[in-house]
Amino acid sequence: MVDELIRSIIREVKAEYPQIEVPGAMRAMIMSARKSGDIYKRKMFLTDRQTGEKREYELEEEGYLYSVKIVDNSGNDLDKYPVIPGIISRDEYEPGSIVTVVFTGGELVATIVG
Repeated sequence: MVDELIRSIIREVKAEYPQIEVPGAMRAMIMSARKSGDIYKRKMFLTDRQTGEKREYELEEEGYLYSVKIVDNSGNDLDKYPVIPGIISRDEYEPGSIVTVVFTGGELVATIVG
Protein backbone atom coordinates (compact mmCIF):
# COMPACT_ATOMS: atom_id res chain seq x y z
CA MET A 1 0.00 0.00 0.00
CA VAL A 2 2.78 2.45 0.91
CA ASP A 3 4.79 1.29 -2.13
CA GLU A 4 1.89 2.10 -4.46
CA LEU A 5 1.45 5.53 -2.83
CA ILE A 6 5.16 6.29 -3.36
CA ARG A 7 5.01 5.15 -7.01
CA SER A 8 1.94 7.32 -7.55
CA ILE A 9 3.68 10.37 -6.06
CA ILE A 10 6.78 9.74 -8.20
CA ARG A 11 4.61 9.52 -11.36
CA GLU A 12 2.88 12.80 -10.46
CA VAL A 13 6.20 14.58 -9.81
CA LYS A 14 7.68 13.29 -13.10
CA ALA A 15 4.56 14.41 -15.00
CA GLU A 16 4.64 17.91 -13.49
CA TYR A 17 8.43 18.35 -13.49
CA PRO A 18 9.87 16.35 -16.43
CA GLN A 19 13.21 18.19 -16.09
CA ILE A 20 14.10 16.21 -12.96
CA GLU A 21 15.06 13.25 -15.15
CA VAL A 22 17.38 15.29 -17.38
CA PRO A 23 20.55 16.99 -16.12
CA GLY A 24 20.51 20.80 -16.31
CA ALA A 25 23.53 20.85 -18.67
CA MET A 26 25.00 18.24 -21.00
CA ARG A 27 27.68 17.91 -23.64
CA ALA A 28 26.47 17.48 -27.19
CA MET A 29 27.88 17.03 -30.67
CA ILE A 30 26.59 19.20 -33.50
CA MET A 31 25.02 16.78 -35.98
CA SER A 32 23.73 19.30 -38.50
CA ALA A 33 23.97 23.05 -38.96
CA ARG A 34 22.39 25.58 -41.28
CA LYS A 35 21.47 29.24 -41.33
CA SER A 36 18.08 29.71 -39.72
CA GLY A 37 17.03 32.67 -41.83
CA ASP A 38 16.52 34.73 -38.68
CA ILE A 39 18.31 38.05 -38.35
CA TYR A 40 19.04 39.35 -34.88
CA LYS A 41 19.48 43.08 -34.44
CA ARG A 42 21.07 44.93 -31.57
CA LYS A 43 22.20 48.47 -30.94
CA MET A 44 25.88 49.32 -30.56
CA PHE A 45 27.61 52.54 -29.65
CA LEU A 46 31.06 53.25 -31.07
CA THR A 47 33.28 56.11 -29.99
CA ASP A 48 35.83 57.69 -32.32
CA ARG A 49 39.14 57.73 -30.39
CA GLN A 50 40.36 60.93 -32.01
CA THR A 51 37.25 63.08 -31.77
CA GLY A 52 35.46 61.39 -28.87
CA GLU A 53 32.29 61.41 -30.95
CA LYS A 54 29.93 58.59 -30.03
CA ARG A 55 27.67 57.14 -32.73
CA GLU A 56 24.91 54.58 -32.55
CA TYR A 57 24.87 51.65 -34.97
CA GLU A 58 22.63 48.67 -35.50
CA LEU A 59 24.37 45.31 -35.75
CA GLU A 60 22.65 42.53 -37.68
CA GLU A 61 23.62 38.93 -37.01
CA GLU A 62 22.42 35.74 -38.66
CA GLY A 63 21.00 32.92 -36.61
CA TYR A 64 21.87 29.24 -37.01
CA LEU A 65 19.74 26.14 -36.61
CA TYR A 66 21.29 23.00 -35.14
CA SER A 67 20.56 19.38 -34.36
CA VAL A 68 22.66 17.91 -31.57
CA LYS A 69 23.34 14.47 -30.11
CA ILE A 70 24.02 14.17 -26.39
CA VAL A 71 27.46 12.68 -25.66
CA ASP A 72 29.51 11.83 -22.59
CA ASN A 73 32.63 13.75 -21.54
CA SER A 74 34.75 11.63 -23.92
CA GLY A 75 32.50 12.39 -26.92
CA ASN A 76 30.79 8.97 -27.03
CA ASP A 77 27.09 8.91 -28.02
CA LEU A 78 24.63 8.39 -25.18
CA ASP A 79 21.97 6.26 -26.86
CA LYS A 80 19.35 6.90 -24.20
CA TYR A 81 18.96 10.46 -25.53
CA PRO A 82 17.56 11.13 -29.01
CA VAL A 83 18.95 13.72 -31.43
CA ILE A 84 17.61 17.12 -30.40
CA PRO A 85 16.56 19.18 -33.45
CA GLY A 86 15.66 22.84 -33.86
CA ILE A 87 18.13 24.56 -31.54
CA ILE A 88 18.61 28.18 -32.61
CA SER A 89 21.80 30.05 -31.75
CA ARG A 90 23.53 33.25 -32.79
CA ASP A 91 26.89 31.47 -32.63
CA GLU A 92 28.21 29.47 -35.58
CA TYR A 93 29.47 25.92 -35.01
CA GLU A 94 30.60 23.27 -37.48
CA PRO A 95 29.10 19.76 -37.55
CA GLY A 96 31.19 17.55 -35.28
CA SER A 97 31.87 20.36 -32.78
CA ILE A 98 31.29 19.58 -29.12
CA VAL A 99 29.12 22.14 -27.31
CA THR A 100 27.32 22.44 -24.00
CA VAL A 101 23.54 22.55 -24.00
CA VAL A 102 21.40 23.61 -21.06
CA PHE A 103 17.76 23.09 -20.29
CA THR A 104 16.58 26.31 -18.68
CA GLY A 105 13.47 27.30 -16.82
CA GLY A 106 12.35 23.77 -16.07
CA GLU A 107 11.74 23.14 -19.75
CA LEU A 108 13.05 20.35 -21.91
CA VAL A 109 14.02 22.83 -24.64
CA ALA A 110 17.78 22.93 -25.18
CA THR A 111 19.88 26.06 -25.58
CA ILE A 112 23.53 26.04 -26.72
CA VAL A 113 25.73 28.00 -24.30
CA GLY A 114 29.12 27.30 -25.81
